[in-house]
Amino acid sequence: MRGNTAGVLEKRYASGVSEPIPVEAFFREPDRYGTDACALDHCRGRVLDVGAGCGQHALHLERAGHEVTAIDVLPEAVHIMRGLGLSDVRETSFYDMPGERYDTILFLGRTIGFAETLDGLDGVFGKCRDLLDPSGQVLLTSLDVGRNAVLADDECASAVSGYPGEVRFRFVYAGIVGPETPWLYVDSQTLSERVRRRGWGSELLHDEGDGNYLARLTLVAWRAAGAAASLLEEATMGRYVGTRTIAAPIESVFAYRLDLRNLPAYNPDVRDLRLLRGEPAAAEGSVYTFRLRLAPGIWTRAVLTVAVAERPMRLEFHIASLMEAREVCAFEPSEANGTESTKVSFDYTVKTRGGFFAPLFDMIFVNPVMRRQVEREMRLMAAQLEAG
Repeated sequence: MRGNTAGVLEKRYASGVSEPIPVEAFFREPDRYGTDACALDHCRGRVLDVGAGCGQHALHLERAGHEVTAIDVLPEAVHIMRGLGLSDVRETSFYDMPGERYDTILFLGRTIGFAETLDGLDGVFGKCRDLLDPSGQVLLTSLDVGRNAVLADDECASAVSGYPGEVRFRFVYAGIVGPETPWLYVDSQTLSERVRRRGWGSELLHDEGDGNYLARLTLVAWRAAGAAASLLEEATMGRYVGTRTIAAPIESVFAYRLDLRNLPAYNPDVRDLRLLRGEPAAAEGSVYTFRLRLAPGIWTRAVLTVAVAERPMRLEFHIASLMEAREVCAFEPSEANGTESTKVSFDYTVKTRGGFFAPLFDMIFVNPVMRRQVEREMRLMAAQLEAG
């Protein structure tokens, strides 16, 4: 099918109703449909793309700086996605995914339909709980068959439940007839009522007007906590400024700090560092992702962007995680005990919601936690450079 994008795939429902699907739709621009464009705009953090197909959405998100895991059960789809150069492509079912944590779980192309029945949604969202960060979200598209021109009058509902969105169909292409597939189209109201019983809140983000829609689901307990937190004042900044002299030439110090592959060597709280975009030791725009330890046994996912790289005088990094951070390093040639050295000045800021608790936050977090972390980084980095 990849070699004939001008072909037409037929979706033939059990009742005999047929829906033609141009093959090129599987290779479409990622934001062609309003539901897809809206979903891509709402993605955040680490993303799991379920039933990723030919990978156009995963590729768009990865290029935008997200860490993306793209999964599909079809080996042909996995082959195509790997050919696109995606970083993390897996041939697996959603239910077989290991217990990793994601900020966004994405079901585009109505892939939530693999639940097959309304009761099957319980299993899908139970697995979502296992994979989703407590503050994360599920974004899904589906269809209200009662408002769809093709299916509104079709009699293809399951004889067991009578819900009109529980359908059965076969794919037909070039005379080849596929096996019968049970599938679920769930309208937004039924979805909301169903997931509410399992502790989820549902929000309609986009409606195409023809039955197709995009919904966002979040865990109710976390939403309540977020509502309480919003009572605080707007973001405040924790800040730590300092200097350190390193007995190494400025070019060596700058190059070492810019090459973020060195980060785990001088920050023991960093694990699983990966380059998402750009080149190692490259200039502005390179994007990395890593796991960051906040406290013993508590880890979060972070994305780091090289915002400024003025050789060999200044670096600026932006870090997105549970909080937003900004680090600016300035480099000056120096001399210590007759040795060519570099004076490194650093300005580290963390944005958080603190409101009138900001002074307490500064006392507990900035002093001593952030100061200790930054000073440890500088001490270990100096030891690496001066030893080499």
